[in-house]
Amino acid sequence: MAFIENQCSIQAQLDKNINFDLNTQQSQQKAFTREAIKILSSLFTELDNFDERIEKSLLILGTLTQASRAHLFLFNNEEMIMDNTHEWCADGVLPKKDLLQGLSMNRLQWLMGKMRKGEIIHINDVNSLSEVAQNEKEILLTENVKSIILFPLVNGNKVVGFVSLANTTYNDVGEKNDTEALKTMIDIMGQFFKEREYKKQLNAKIKIQKTVNNVQSILINHYDSDEAFVSVLQEVSKLTKATHSYLFQFRNGENIADMTHEWCAESMPSHREKLHNLNSGKFHWFTGRLKRNEVIQIVDPNRLPPEAAAEKKLLQTLGIKSLIAFPIWGEKKLAGFLTINNTERIARWDQNDIYMLLVIADSVGAVIKKEKANKAFLRAKSLEEDVKTTKTEFIATMSHELRTPLNAIIGFSQLLSSNRYGNMNEKELKYSFSILKGGKHLLNLINDILDFSKIHSNKMELNIETINLKEICDEIKTFITPLATKKGITVEYNNKFDIDINLDKLKFIQIMSNLLSNAVKFTPDKGKVSVDIDFVAEYVQVSVTDSGIGIPEHKLNMIFDPFIQADSSNTRKYGGTGLGLALVKEYVEMHGGTIWVESELGKGSTFTFTIPVNDNDFVND
Repeated sequence: MAFIENQCSIQAQLDKNINFDLNTQQSQQKAFTREAIKILSSLFTELDNFDERIEKSLLILGTLTQASRAHLFLFNNEEMIMDNTHEWCADGVLPKKDLLQGLSMNRLQWLMGKMRKGEIIHINDVNSLSEVAQNEKEILLTENVKSIILFPLVNGNKVVGFVSLANTTYNDVGEKNDTEALKTMIDIMGQFFKEREYKKQLNAKIKIQKTVNNVQSILINHYDSDEAFVSVLQEVSKLTKATHSYLFQFRNGENIADMTHEWCAESMPSHREKLHNLNSGKFHWFTGRLKRNEVIQIVDPNRLPPEAAAEKKLLQTLGIKSLIAFPIWGEKKLAGFLTINNTERIARWDQNDIYMLLVIADSVGAVIKKEKANKAFLRAKSLEEDVKTTKTEFIATMSHELRTPLNAIIGFSQLLSSNRYGNMNEKELKYSFSILKGGKHLLNLINDILDFSKIHSNKMELNIETINLKEICDEIKTFITPLATKKGITVEYNNKFDIDINLDKLKFIQIMSNLLSNAVKFTPDKGKVSVDIDFVAEYVQVSVTDSGIGIPEHKLNMIFDPFIQADSSNTRKYGGTGLGLALVKEYVEMHGGTIWVESELGKGSTFTFTIPVNDNDFVND
């Protein structure tokens, strides 16, 4: 490595300068210290090879001060302990690093108080320490330390640890050194920690953003939500170095929690069977915090409060050493939760991790909410289809059952009306004609209902044939003219096309008959009805206009709905089931056309429909 090659003679250089220093003036000592600072500074021009650079810096500090040992301690503020992460020892001095792990910060209150104030601690003689530093004194004497100097290591505005220079052979380590110069060297190390931490945080944020983007892509583009959820758990677990991750969903009104999805690291056992059908009431401490929308961090189950006894027992049974959990919300209620767990080590999560997991939990919650809405919609749609099918089958059955006896009634009333034997008087003939008329009207209504049920059960088919437009209009005239004449209504036909088109003849007649009979029915005596036929693009367009009562504007959007009339009082006044226009719309759309209405209350209405035709439908006169 470049920095090692450039500084391969650090030890020899410092030894030479120190030996020289012992026989020189104080000014030469300062020059040597400046050289040491220059050498140490060169170690931290790059951020890689962290451990080796720290060890070289301790070598420089230890050699410069003629210390026996140089240590770097870092604080763990969450657990209130400190660890000796790096150590340098002079020749012949035994290392102590392994014995200086997990030291209680609470026990060393005198030292920690001064460190947090950023003070340099210079102990010329360990034996002279007062009773307030009794714990510190015991540790130092146990390690045969006679004198020591400690410099706080500052990262930004925060003390993150300290560097200690200890001597086990004589008192007053660093006596001949400039303390401010040593502090400068420690500050250089602190700046290195700051830059390294910044880079570490930046890289962490980049990784987190990448994970969030991956998760969003998985959830947006998923075809199978089950596979998507497992992929999300895997992405998150790998970033946080978790051994297990779970997605729980509540059912039965938040009373039961089921682990619906799980991810396990390689060779890790599944916990699915043990985490099914959990009674949330039993784990009231955990569930209560979720309902308060709290993020739950459990660093060590053994530290859980007494009210979390059930949670503690479950975690210990599963071997979980740490976990973090996030609530997942549905429509204003708790829908489930996401947990990231570790069975191998005590894991910790910083604010970046928590932010990422909150975003992911919200995204998962949105998908769950959408899935539930889709399932509810499909259930409702299925129920609607079942109801529609049942209704259609009922209508078809009832129509058939009604039509069978009705055919007999119509047949006998026709026989009576013919007065075949001449033995019926005028009154009897009048009654028989009334029976026949009512029977035929009722049969038409039943046929409409039966046709409507066929359409909605997809049993209605078109019988396409080639017909002449002028001839079929003449045929319709013969049907509608008597009805119009009876009310003194004038019917105009504006059709200049004598052409052949392909359509279902009976359905077309029913369309026109319904529209024309409605026009006559709702037009006052002496009124006017007109039929206009034209071609627009590749469609034949037919308009039926009347000068009748018109339709209220707020009823126009429902006029083609089944069993609906513009005014319910019209049912009693004019008769009808409200199925006529619904059937017209269905027949037009079966042909691939459209129908619409324009109307003004009190002035009349125009019903227009189109049916597509091909170029080869046109036939020359």
